[in-house]
Amino acid sequence: MLSNLADWNARLQAHFRTLAEMRRARGLPVFALEHGLNASERQGLAQQLNAALARGERTSKYWLLWIVYSAEQGYDYDGEEFWETFERRTPRWTQHFYRRSLRTWFGKFHDLFEGFNPTGPWASWFSIIACPITHALLPRDLQLQLARALYDWRHALAKRIDSPPADLGHFLATANYDASSRFRNFLQQEEIVGRIVIALLGGRTEDVERFIHPDTLERIVTDLEKVGSGRAWLQDARNAVERARLHGTSSVHQIGNLAGMDRRDPPVQERKPEIRPALTLRRVSADEWTPVVELPSLRPLAEISSDLGRFLRQTRCRVAGSPGALPAGWLLQSDQRRVLSSWPPSNEPIVKFDKEQPVLEHLLRVDGCITPGPAWLFRVGSDGLAREIISRVVRLGSRYIYVSSDPIAATPLGEAVRITATGVSALALDLPAVLAPAQVDALRALRLGVAKNVRLAPVGLDARRWDGEGFAEWMDGETPCVSLLADFAVESYCVRLDAEFVHVDVGGRSDPILLRFPHLSVGLHALTVEVRPVDKTASVISGLLQISMRHARPWIAGTAAHTGLVTTIEPEVPSLDQLWEGDVKLQVFGPADHHVRMSVDLLDAAGTKIGTEPIADLPLPVTVDRWERALSTFLSKEKDPWAFLRAAAGRLVVEGDQLGVREIGLQRDVAPVRWAWHKAGHGTTLRLVDDHEGDDPPALSFYPFSHPARPEPISLKRAVEGFLPENQGGLCVVACGEIEQALIVSMPAVVGGLQGLLVKPSLENLPYSPSTMPQIADLISLWSMARLVGPLAGNRRDRVATALRDALRELVCGADWIDAEDEYVASRKGATDLKRFVRATGAPAAFNFVVARDVGRLQTIPPTERTKDLIALAQRYKIASREACSHALHVASWLERGGRWSEIIAERITSSKEAVSLTRAARFISVATSVPFEEQPAVQQVARR
Repeated sequence: MLSNLADWNARLQAHFRTLAEMRRARGLPVFALEHGLNASERQGLAQQLNAALARGERTSKYWLLWIVYSAEQGYDYDGEEFWETFERRTPRWTQHFYRRSLRTWFGKFHDLFEGFNPTGPWASWFSIIACPITHALLPRDLQLQLARALYDWRHALAKRIDSPPADLGHFLATANYDASSRFRNFLQQEEIVGRIVIALLGGRTEDVERFIHPDTLERIVTDLEKVGSGRAWLQDARNAVERARLHGTSSVHQIGNLAGMDRRDPPVQERKPEIRPALTLRRVSADEWTPVVELPSLRPLAEISSDLGRFLRQTRCRVAGSPGALPAGWLLQSDQRRVLSSWPPSNEPIVKFDKEQPVLEHLLRVDGCITPGPAWLFRVGSDGLAREIISRVVRLGSRYIYVSSDPIAATPLGEAVRITATGVSALALDLPAVLAPAQVDALRALRLGVAKNVRLAPVGLDARRWDGEGFAEWMDGETPCVSLLADFAVESYCVRLDAEFVHVDVGGRSDPILLRFPHLSVGLHALTVEVRPVDKTASVISGLLQISMRHARPWIAGTAAHTGLVTTIEPEVPSLDQLWEGDVKLQVFGPADHHVRMSVDLLDAAGTKIGTEPIADLPLPVTVDRWERALSTFLSKEKDPWAFLRAAAGRLVVEGDQLGVREIGLQRDVAPVRWAWHKAGHGTTLRLVDDHEGDDPPALSFYPFSHPARPEPISLKRAVEGFLPENQGGLCVVACGEIEQALIVSMPAVVGGLQGLLVKPSLENLPYSPSTMPQIADLISLWSMARLVGPLAGNRRDRVATALRDALRELVCGADWIDAEDEYVASRKGATDLKRFVRATGAPAAFNFVVARDVGRLQTIPPTERTKDLIALAQRYKIASREACSHALHVASWLERGGRWSEIIAERITSSKEAVSLTRAARFISVATSVPFEEQPAVQQVARR
């Protein structure tokens, strides 16, 4: 080992110079982690650098050594405070150089040795620590996340392994849009990511060696494989690449382990992804069942087409029969389940997107509908779950649930049961071992068939899904094995898998025949069998089994196919902050009277658990109301907010013992400047966390509840050390470049008795003129979008927002309109009050009459239809031009929902001045209460110009 820093410096200069010369011709960068030092050498260099600091030696002399040292700190970075860890490992460093020195030295490294220059939003936000962390190539806390991503997307990556590295990195970054913020920041360096992927998956060896130093690559792989799950995920991903290289992209169906067969090879076929929804019924009581739709992930479609992937990531969707809109990207994450409150139509796709995409619409119309009705059959399994039997064929001695959208005639075979979804009725059918002729006729009346004595069933490796009759599902890479059994003497079987035909002579045997199908491609396959009995007088019996091959899904503890628990959550991708603010709605279904325990795990950036908070222990089913009460009680308790603020992510855990465990990820985006707070009996203490490394300090301001348009400055020193907002609190804002973090802090201060619990916002310092509109609009947006903390924070925020909206509405609609609105709100809201209020719009009397008469209907129809009706009505009574009316309604909508000021808004306010009565009418519809109205007067007044 070298004994002094000068020798270390000379060695590393020579090493990086050689590395740079090798890569310069190919335009490939050098990373500081590629120093080639072993573990003992790294430790020795660190000790000598710290000893030099203790002696007070000049740091800039050995800047290259500090580059290597900081890259090692970046390799160990866990997503928390970089500088706190750096200071703990490097005492006295603050006495000898500044943080910005590190950025300057990395600039020299870039100039002299072709060092990599980090880019992207994260690199611009954290302009100093981005250098050592990026030059660490793959920090430890990201290694497991990358291994998991490689496992999740192994089949798609296997097809792309020969693509340019930047394309591989771009695909992985696009596919993992919902990952943790730390991992997304890493994925922004697409060229790096692509090269590392090639290295880890055993791609083009020459490219790997040119881009990553062999010793550095070996170190990363060794560290990654130290974690059992990471090693398993990486190995499975490598196996997928190896299989792709062996088999190519073709998929030839093969049937093995059969003697005496005549086989004809089929042509190679490309298969479309399986996107067919599946219906199941889950028992919630003795005679009550809840329908659940299982929706396959549309990730395979995103792999096929980047346009489809972009559309799915950016567009919300809805599930027929299930209320509420689901976030963009919901169907890209994994297979999803939704509890149905009404039975979906069978002639329409069960998933509808907010926008149209012709290709996706076509695919969903073909394969995205439930089984055609009007009747559906479900077989009750031993686990109590009822799975749909697509063939509608029953077997004797089994139990079924028969569901129909048509009325069900009385039958001796079953008794009525309740389906929690509207639009259908149901029967429970308990079939005996032997059917009488009348019972066979009853089944036929229900459009059901009785199974013959030939059975196709999965054997060996259990199918991932098996409906008991004609549908089975396996994962890609598995080999389906099917048993073919008849209870009579068989001469031969004619087996056809898609286009492949096999004839099997068995010569009177009746023992099972086993069929194996290796290397089946992803998609839906049809296995048909014709059975020829030895008895020539008997007819040929046919059987059908649909085999679905799905992309392999990663196993995650607690989230695999547990059949005892069904959870639904809104939003579908909740954040840790949303849970902590009570904005997460959860439902849990399962066997009645069983209990589930709910808790939240707090995780650091490396995924390590730093704390667990129990939420509640509740009996099933857990409804939204029951959950919200339990969550409210949990949030009202005294917790440790510093642990929460330190957390980079979390997990909402639902445990049901033998029913299984459901874990729901809670992500969190951390901005470089952000507010932290701590609740105590005397109020809420606020502290600014400043990780921003730019040259300009952040700007801080405080808007009190009492004067919400009058900002007061906050000193940076006071904010960093922590402070207690005065009086009732208000809005705290920190702005740094394009980053703006706003927090509303409500203090328990009471001024003037119980009335003092509320606030009386004063806008006296705000001049009322059109020039202040942009300021007021931006203040509304700022107050409305801020996070809330403290007692009555939401109530006080709403009062401020209302006062600001009234001020903006007064500037647009006039003071007389605000007076009329206030008078109506304080009235008894009868017919006379309604007439007086509508006259304040200033529109023609006939127009006002129609709007007041139809206000109830106008309040309930969709906004687009309401806009069309109002424009048509305004044209009939010649209020203004169509364009002015359209702009007036747009302005009314903007006033109602709020939003930042823009030039478009300014232009529309100006162009709609002649139609301000229509803006007032739109507000009238929002405020008014519908009452019975007399007939329209015969004489219409002339419209005013």
